[in-house]
Amino acid sequence: MQAERRCEQCGQMIPWGEQKCPACGENGRFLWSLPRNTLLLLSFLVLIILFVITGFAVKAYHAKERTLARQWYASGERELTAGHAEAALEDFRYALVYSPSDSLIELQLAHALEVGLL
Repeated sequence: MQAERRCEQCGQMIPWGEQKCPACGENGRFLWSLPRNTLLLLSFLVLIILFVITGFAVKAYHAKERTLARQWYASGERELTAGHAEAALEDFRYALVYSPSDSLIELQLAHALEVGLL
C-alpha cells in the first residue's frame, strides 16, 4: 500500500492514484483549481446576480405591456369618440392582447361591437 503523500506547496493530501496535487495543479484553469466550497460560493453569487437581473428585466417587460395596453386603449377611445367603430374594435383588441384581464377594456370592446352593429 502506498504511503500518504502531502503536497510540498500547499501541504494537502494527494489522493491515491494522483501524481500531482489537484489543488496546486498546473493545468492553468483558474476556476477548476479553486477549492470546492469557493467554487460553489462563486456559482451561488453568480446565480443571485443573474436572478436579480432577470427580475429587473421581467419588471421592465410588464411595465412596457401596461404602457402598450394604455396606449391602445386610449387610441380605441379616440376612434370610438370619432365614430370609427371598426378602428376602435381593432385598438381594443390590441389592448386586450397586452392586458387580457382588464375588464374595462373588455367592456369598451363590447361597447364598440355594439356601436359597430348599429
